[in-house]
Amino acid sequence: MVVSKRSFSKPMVVCGLKNESVYRGRWLVEHLPRFRNNAFLISFEVEADKKMVLERCPWNIQGELFVIVDWHLSILVNGLRFDEAPFWARAMVVPHVFLTEDNAVTIAKKVGKLLVMDLDLKRDRWRGFSRFKVSITVARQLFPGFFLATWNGKPSWVQIKYERLANFCFPLWAIWP
Repeated sequence: MVVSKRSFSKPMVVCGLKNESVYRGRWLVEHLPRFRNNAFLISFEVEADKKMVLERCPWNIQGELFVIVDWHLSILVNGLRFDEAPFWARAMVVPHVFLTEDNAVTIAKKVGKLLVMDLDLKRDRWRGFSRFKVSITVARQLFPGFFLATWNGKPSWVQIKYERLANFCFPLWAIWP
């Protein structure tokens, strides 16, 4: 089972998840008004469907972030946290000499809590960026990038690009709550 919390109607949740996915089995979306008005329980008949939904996070429904949390029956629903979401991000325009495994991990940890590295140094040097999945606190400002000191003394801007980003407030560099 997966639980999510957001101000959506049940039909919006069903359509949002169905539009982007291919499922092997049946699944059910239930509204949980006792927990909060905007909580949903999503049950899957096939474990592979649940795994696919969790791996494809973050989800956006009509441009809004839809935080999904894996729920085990041993945890109280009220104890679930919806303040973090996993995002794939890219450190763009990193000079080739700085595209090392250690530097990629250091950059990812500046952005959020590191979950997964998509690391292939030959490929990354060719395309000029490293890719990683991090857990980000959604109420905080997003990390836009940083200046990297280079061998010639000129700072180089390394921009962080976030994949599948929901509605975003650029002046605040924050995801709309």
